[in-house]
Amino acid sequence: MAKKLNAVIAEKLKQYGFDHTAAWDCHGTWVVYHNVLEKIAVQEGIQFNPLIVHSSDQNNVAIEATGTMVLKDQKEVEILKQSSIGEASPKNCKNAYPWAMAEKRAKDRVILKLIGLSGLVYSEEEAYDIKASGKGVWEKTETVSTKPITIDYQPLGIISALIIQTNTDLDRFLKYMEVSCIDEIVDTDKAITMLKQKLAENDNS
Repeated sequence: MAKKLNAVIAEKLKQYGFDHTAAWDCHGTWVVYHNVLEKIAVQEGIQFNPLIVHSSDQNNVAIEATGTMVLKDQKEVEILKQSSIGEASPKNCKNAYPWAMAEKRAKDRVILKLIGLSGLVYSEEEAYDIKASGKGVWEKTETVSTKPITIDYQPLGIISALIIQTNTDLDRFLKYMEVSCIDEIVDTDKAITMLKQKLAENDNS
């Protein structure tokens, strides 16, 4: 029996018009298709700065991507900015085009950061041979930033992560906050404080 998609991830994908088929479970880790992330980037109007190459060795390509997104439905215009590095080497990539793979990984990581799903789901470009074999080996490559990020605080992303960590019932939580989805939460401080208290209680139990 197929594992049911995590409720927080499912809700976020639904927000952009995608259903459970946009992601799959890879040995316990949720993976989303690269083309899905590209379409989300278009919907959000995410803009990428020129890429920065940190390593041009054919056996170790490292490319930095920086993206910006205008935060919607806010009283004041706020621009989120995130950076990440994508790596490709024989150890984590069987693709014949390491440059293209490194760029995809960098941009996908930035997109996931900007929409608040970083750490909850990963891009398919992080797993090699998974499409060919149907199994694959999961590659968790640590994201590295070589310079300060303008905005690294996304309350809704923190709320999503805490819901998963505390195993909170999403429907009951949304009803308590009097909203229909996480993105509608206005009093994020209240939500985060409540979930952190529950996390502390779980740790002490």
